[in-house]
Amino acid sequence: MELVTKRSAQKELLKLPAADRARVEARVEAYATDPTGAHHDVVPMMGRVNTYRLRVGDWRVIFEIEDQKMTVTRVAHRREVYT
Repeated sequence: MELVTKRSAQKELLKLPAADRARVEARVEAYATDPTGAHHDVVPMMGRVNTYRLRVGDWRVIFEIEDQKMTVTRVAHRREVYT
């Protein structure tokens, strides 16, 4: 699956502590490589079509999937991401 990250999500990712950023990037790439694996904590977002969230500790990655293209739209702490 093709992985695309919006510029705003890239900026949010760069603000994370280095260790957390590495974990988030690794989990996103792992999901993009094998989305059918059972080791991912991915849940569809309620009220949004083709939008999912990936949980990485206290961090959440919001992304959309369309036509074998995964677009990361948001990376934030769990208390801030759903607002």
